[in-house]
Amino acid sequence: MSTPNIRSFRAVEVSTLSHIAILLLISILAIIHLKPIIQPLVVAVLLFFLIRPPAQWLEERYGHPLAAYGILTTGVVMVFFFVGNILYQSLQDFSTEAVLLEEKMTEKGWSWMKDHMYTTVFILTVVTDFWANWYSYAIVHDWIYIQAFLGLALPFLNLPGVLFFIDVKDMKTRVKLCAISALAMMIGSTVMLLMIRAGIGVGKDMIP
Repeated sequence: MSTPNIRSFRAVEVSTLSHIAILLLISILAIIHLKPIIQPLVVAVLLFFLIRPPAQWLEERYGHPLAAYGILTTGVVMVFFFVGNILYQSLQDFSTEAVLLEEKMTEKGWSWMKDHMYTTVFILTVVTDFWANWYSYAIVHDWIYIQAFLGLALPFLNLPGVLFFIDVKDMKTRVKLCAISALAMMIGSTVMLLMIRAGIGVGKDMIP
């Protein structure tokens, strides 16, 4: 084959490919822009092919298309009704059980904390004081998200210790709670400062 023929053949191939690419692009754009029309049409066609075999069987049995489609529609509605009712009842039972389980878990957790009051206060105070110092540190640094999160979480971490201190009427127990809290605060702030000295978690200072 001569060189001009090869060039013309390649030109035809390139032209055909470009036409195919243009047609594909137009088809994709048409599908995207005509989605509100094409999607219901596709669903309707699929439903037709799903419904047609049982409807045809009913039509052959009862001899009338209206009776066939009426029986089929009634059956589908009844199935959806019963399935929906079963699902609704299951969801209701699940939500009720979830609420009861949450109440039991909360009650068990609070009961454990009351039984281990000193341990709970110590651990929560160490954590609270450590993060409270981070909160103060984050205000003058570029840690906006940490500052916001800690501002939200710290009151809840302090809540059990405050409730214990209020519920306990014995002065000796209150003094013990204060001593444990003081020790825990010393540990929490010291750990935080040691981390800063070691260069762990040092942010960029926003104040020149």
